[in-house]
Amino acid sequence: MGLKFRQDPDLIFLKYCDNEDLDVLVEYLTQNKKGENRLNAQLVKEDKYKEFHPDHQKYWDLIAAELQTYGGNSFANAIRRKGVPYREILIDVCKKMKVKFNKDSSVETMEQNLLIKILKDSINEMNQEELNKVVEEFKLTPDLLTNQAVLAELQKTIKKRRYKAFSNSGNCR
Repeated sequence: MGLKFRQDPDLIFLKYCDNEDLDVLVEYLTQNKKGENRLNAQLVKEDKYKEFHPDHQKYWDLIAAELQTYGGNSFANAIRRKGVPYREILIDVCKKMKVKFNKDSSVETMEQNLLIKILKDSINEMNQEELNKVVEEFKLTPDLLTNQAVLAELQKTIKKRRYKAFSNSGNCR
């Protein structure tokens, strides 16, 4: 039908993600907060999607194309007939979220900075009970149960997991 994947080295990793990982992205791209189909979702109209859903690995390229389209301007997408590169989307999100980053940084570094900013904002809004749940769920061992100590532990955990993900090439990020 209409989705066209713009070759994008920053989205090729989707090809290696399992269906469980892709399911989260597909749900976000195709459904609103109420679980209803998004009006502008093109993915659900694609023949490949209809044939293979929920085997997302068989149409990972269409998922990437939907993400690229979702991140672009609708009018501009119509003219260029495809969305924008993931890096451009990520830069726009980082700017909107007021994340400190360098435009020349790797996509992975920008993603990490964005994740840490989201975590920091979330943790700063948590009460002690919510903070305790985070510590328990992520099996953290902070010296103190303060927002700053928990955030520091989460940052260490993210960096360790990121290192593991890159050392196990061929896996979803």
